[in-house]
Amino acid sequence: MKNLVRESAWPISAGMLCGAALDRVLPDPRRGHPVAVYGQAVARLEQQVYRPSRARGAAFALLAVPPVA
Repeated sequence: MKNLVRESAWPISAGMLCGAALDRVLPDPRRGHPVAVYGQAVARLEQQVYRPSRARGAAFALLAVPPVA
């Protein structure tokens, strides 16, 4: 079991190191950060689509989640 845990940690560690290196080379944009743009778009979508019902909540989730998945 220990070997399985050790093997699964390498991809995570490598991903974190690559992310840190990319942050040094390519800093966040001053305007139009992708996460901020997505957040603003989802906020507008929520105002238009979401209502306190199961069907409207499901519709909101189905429209909001796939673009980032």
